[in-house]
Amino acid sequence: MATFTLFGVTPADTSIYWCFYHIADTYLLPSALGGRVMLKVTWGPAPPVAEESHGNLVVVMLVPRPSLSLHPIQRVSLGDNVTLRCHLPRLASRIQLCQDQRLTSCMDKYEMQDVADFYITTKREHAGTYRCQYQVQKPLKTSEKSDPLELVLADVRYPPSSISIHRAPPVTVSI
Repeated sequence: MATFTLFGVTPADTSIYWCFYHIADTYLLPSALGGRVMLKVTWGPAPPVAEESHGNLVVVMLVPRPSLSLHPIQRVSLGDNVTLRCHLPRLASRIQLCQDQRLTSCMDKYEMQDVADFYITTKREHAGTYRCQYQVQKPLKTSEKSDPLELVLADVRYPPSSISIHRAPPVTVSI
């Protein structure tokens, strides 16, 4: 028995494969496994149940999840300019940033890139949870959403609370 390991497969590797072998100086002999095997490479989530098939093999390629970061990362107040940056593990043709709980609050970028910056001048309605996702063209697939990023806005009318510690003189107790 022979095992063949394929590394870095892409949908371009989809094809029919078969084995031949030599015994000493003989001609090429076909494999005793009965011929050809179809190797089909696709993008997308893994199938829920592995199905037995007759000579077919499906290799599933996942579209990795992006990550999302906020710049600047210090305190953000109403009216500040912030950048929500979607970091992509591969080049994408469409990147989308959405605010959870707001169906109409999505922004799109249509450029081949691996990082997308979304600029916001903050208002009250911008506070909330954001996620990004991206789309690749060949084959056309969409990634899972990034982990959530919470944008918390401070109101400049209410300065941040503070605490201070003062050293008190020692207290003497006599009994």
